[in-house]
Amino acid sequence: KSITLTNIPEFSEHGINTDRVATTSKGMHHEVGGWPKSVDPTEANDIRKEKKKREKALDFVDAQIKLLDSAGAQMRENNHIDLFEEYFDGEIPDQSTESLHTKSLRLFKDPKQRDSNSEKRIVSRISIIPEVPYRFAAAYAMPKFQKAPSTLPLESYVWDLNSPNEPTNTILPTSSIISLAFSTKFNDILAAGMYNGQVLFWDLRADKPQGQTPADIERIKYTDAEKSHYDSVFDVVWPNSKTGTECISVAPDGKVLWWDTRSLQQGPVTSAILTDGSAGDRVIGATRIDNSTEVSQKCLVGTEQGYVMQVTRKQGTKGEVSSRFGMEGGKHHGPIFAIQRNPAAGAGKFFLTVGDLSLIHI
Repeated sequence: KSITLTNIPEFSEHGINTDRVATTSKGMHHEVGGWPKSVDPTEANDIRKEKKKREKALDFVDAQIKLLDSAGAQMRENNHIDLFEEYFDGEIPDQSTESLHTKSLRLFKDPKQRDSNSEKRIVSRISIIPEVPYRFAAAYAMPKFQKAPSTLPLESYVWDLNSPNEPTNTILPTSSIISLAFSTKFNDILAAGMYNGQVLFWDLRADKPQGQTPADIERIKYTDAEKSHYDSVFDVVWPNSKTGTECISVAPDGKVLWWDTRSLQQGPVTSAILTDGSAGDRVIGATRIDNSTEVSQKCLVGTEQGYVMQVTRKQGTKGEVSSRFGMEGGKHHGPIFAIQRNPAAGAGKFFLTVGDLSLIHI
């Protein structure tokens, strides 16, 4: 009789799946709401008036107190949490981060520089169409205008990100374009500051195929040369206005000019002269301007000397310098190349400037 013995353990295997839960994703697009019918949410002036009206209401303070009580409880709860607590003693935190890198997706070449022997131009300014983010305008010029040859091309272009081989529109001015900006209300209108001191207004609707262009559309308009700047227009902006036809330009001649596209030949609507406020009122040249929709009546102007001027203009009055920043210290030691207010609501008093030696001031 034989007996078979084994020491191999026996295993059992079981598989199980959890019950499937059906999930769906739902969303909603909330653009704007909560305003009375009499308020146009696209007009900053109407919104500002409605806010002031609500703030003066008798129940406004009580509503604020109730909101503060609920917010205070959440803040006290967060204060009990130590965000920087070390859970494991002796652990060395790893501060390594991924190396930053960029890559080129599309290349938009100047059509006038495809020949290696042609004059080299730089892109002096780019402006994106507000409601059409895949289209933008680029201004082409030479850094040293005094050395520009007579054969230098003057064209600037409007490009489409989906077709980088050829521009969609060609802008042919009488002088090189230094700065440009699309209207925030009429996306087909482009304002451009030129080297000769004039401001150009180009209507893209005039470039549509024949039969699709309204009869009253003018392709191009210029400001009167005698009533324009005496130096190159370094920056142009479209302020917030009900008509959407006003434009502001600045130049190193120290002038801030307000234009109305409906009456360009009559000269600027109003103007302001940038001075240092000294006894001699020395004129200071302008390089950049920022006009926020939150404070449309006040413009911040960056200057060649590194100062920042706040120019205030009320309806029907002439612009004047209301504040000067950097006169007693903290100014840039060279021209200001960029200036922008804080876009957050209620934080318009803070602004950022970029100047010499890669310095950024707030």
